[in-house]
Amino acid sequence: MAERKKTTKEERMEIVQYCIDHDRNYKETAAKYGCSYSQVYSWVRKYDRQGTDGLNDNRGHRKAEEDLTDNEKLEREIKRLKEELRRKEIEVRFLKNSTNQSGGDRESTRDCLARLQHKMKITIYKSIQKQAMMNE
Repeated sequence: MAERKKTTKEERMEIVQYCIDHDRNYKETAAKYGCSYSQVYSWVRKYDRQGTDGLNDNRGHRKAEEDLTDNEKLEREIKRLKEELRRKEIEVRFLKNSTNQSGGDRESTRDCLARLQHKMKITIYKSIQKQAMMNE
């Protein structure tokens, strides 16, 4: 197995071009440039799908809020709301279990938790509707 090697975008472009110019011989390209077959294959596939932008290394980088499109902002908001809903559902399960064990007022706790879940679902639904309207 080839050892890991950090590459620049320019190096990845050179590797991809070599591979394409040599009838997509991934094995030969990997041996020549000292990287793995699967990495060469992945770069060529990304290049085919996205062009040179596909060769960017975006790991750990997020766009700043002001650089996002409206659609991307809505997608982030939906993701945030879904995560919040997931946390609330965990909280609900915890409270249900603790109420069942303590013998407390289960009915009022259920009502409160049901309202909370309903409110979160409505918020997510509205965000999804807003995004759909923007895509039309």
